[in-house]
Amino acid sequence: MVFQKILYITLVGLTLPPFFFTHTTNRLYGLGLLIPIAGILFYFFKKQRPLFLSSLFWLFFFLSLVSPLPSILAWPFFLLIPAGIQIGIQIYFGRKEKISWLQAGRSDRKTIILVIASVMISCVALVLWTILLNPDLSRFAARITDHPVPLIIFGIFGFAIINSGMEEIIFRGILWDGLTRIFESKKLVIIIQALLFGIIHYQGFPKGVTGMGMAFIFGIMTGMIRHFSKGMMYPVLSHFFADFTIGMILLRISGKI
Repeated sequence: MVFQKILYITLVGLTLPPFFFTHTTNRLYGLGLLIPIAGILFYFFKKQRPLFLSSLFWLFFFLSLVSPLPSILAWPFFLLIPAGIQIGIQIYFGRKEKISWLQAGRSDRKTIILVIASVMISCVALVLWTILLNPDLSRFAARITDHPVPLIIFGIFGFAIINSGMEEIIFRGILWDGLTRIFESKKLVIIIQALLFGIIHYQGFPKGVTGMGMAFIFGIMTGMIRHFSKGMMYPVLSHFFADFTIGMILLRISGKI
């Protein structure tokens, strides 16, 4: 079991380098990383079939990152393709096994408190990060189009829904499912998925080492919400408010308001 844990973490880790390099560089080493990724998946296919089905996503995820898709579709829209393929595969080939994360979850007092705390902390932290560190956000602000402000806000609303949904499906859904198959400790599952969530934000918003740390803490909070709610609705809701806050910050920086 220890060997399977190491292999699964290695598999996910092999898909992360594209978040640190240019797209051209990603294509150069992409074929090389496909070899160990395929090898790990083959081992799971032989030894741990349920884990194999859950792990297939990371192959599709990696291929989408090193393919031309990011040049055609912006984040997170191109991720709809690997996520859609993965969900289809698990539904078709894993018909005897319920997809545990494809459920809304339950609502109780602890979950509601965690959601409110997560929304307040994340939104305030994002605003303070922007004000105090004054990072260069021109790359993100350039995405704010020259349209009437109400239409832009509507677009931010839509983006926040899609981005929060996709990132939660990947980290608190697919990754969570894989980790809970090999780790009994929910605390360890929460920490690992939060760490990986933080890593992918190196070039995101918030960015850099500080951004990775902030995303890690946010991943801990949404991981706790996922654990206590037993579903995806409340992690997505919490994430939505953070993403909407990011959009409004960029709208303010762009000079539209």
